[in-house]
Amino acid sequence: MTVHLITGAGSGIGGAVARRLHDRGDDLVLLARDAGRAREIAARFPGAAMLVGDLAQPGRLSWSLSKQHLPDRIESLVHVAGVVDLGSLGVADPWADLAVAAWSTEWNFGPGYAAEVYAAYGTAPDEERIAYYSLLWDLT
Repeated sequence: MTVHLITGAGSGIGGAVARRLHDRGDDLVLLARDAGRAREIAARFPGAAMLVGDLAQPGRLSWSLSKQHLPDRIESLVHVAGVVDLGSLGVADPWADLAVAAWSTEWNFGPGYAAEVYAAYGTAPDEERIAYYSLLWDLT
């Protein structure tokens, strides 16, 4: 069984990826920022191992993880925790990142994950923009 360590499994892309991997029977180690959040996430992913540690406080992360049982092995790390608000930087086309994120998710986890990425963002695929930014990505 493949063991995945996932940050951000509580919602969005991390939640969608965790759901797919859990449903196919993979072993999950999920990192939550606090104990309350860990309980919420654990209820949605029975059998998943939970770790508690706030990535926004790296100085305390090592101490926090040293007090918990860590898995013997991890085959993959899926780091999708965090929120970035770029609104103050101006207007940008979110498809520039979204098309590449969906492609990357399918590259790493297999066919069918692009729909999960779009659903996590609450949007329907825009085939024209996906094709444009995918081509742009391929050319760089």
